[in-house]
Amino acid sequence: MTEPFTRWMPHPRCVRFYDLIEIESDRDGICFTLRAERARPAHILTLTWHGLLHFSVSDELYRPDCWFQSPEQAESLFVAQDSPLLRQMRRHSPWLGESLLHYRLICSGHVAELIASEPPLVGWREEV
Repeated sequence: MTEPFTRWMPHPRCVRFYDLIEIESDRDGICFTLRAERARPAHILTLTWHGLLHFSVSDELYRPDCWFQSPEQAESLFVAQDSPLLRQMRRHSPWLGESLLHYRLICSGHVAELIASEPPLVGWREEV
């Protein structure tokens, strides 16, 4: 993983790597549901954004900015206060403040890029 992203731990029971299993929109916002890849019993992490300005999901795992030195170093959850995407958005929309955050979720088979004005609501549960 490359700069300017740092590891993000939104919940004390987070693990290193997740599968993205669902994205849904409802009155609470946009919710990303992640399942811990190897945890037993499986646990589910939900991240619901109210102040989400942009998101994209792709299968672009070939991108060098998503590579890790080894599988043991692989992680899913990252955040940056500054990034090329944030700078580009601010250039085109000067009303966007400096308080925006760029979240990156690198999951099995998917990469999600999110720009938000506030952190998500975090939920955690075990799945039997």
